[in-house]
Amino acid sequence: MIMMETMKDLQKKVSESKEESGMVRGVEVVRTGVPDLPTLQPWTPSQGPLQLGDWLLTAEPIAADLSSGGH
Repeated sequence: MIMMETMKDLQKKVSESKEESGMVRGVEVVRTGVPDLPTLQPWTPSQGPLQLGDWLLTAEPIAADLSSGGH
């Protein structure tokens, strides 16, 4: 019972102190959910570095969207 009340109070304080930018008292909040990353092709000596670079370019916007300041 006491634990539930404490959790409710904590949730209320977090909700009240949340800024529009997604920050809670200067601490960045990570968005919930699990984003789907693109599939990385199997490594080959001739194309591996190029494919990794392409994968990083497609994964960057997904990773940047995890939080409001994750760019």
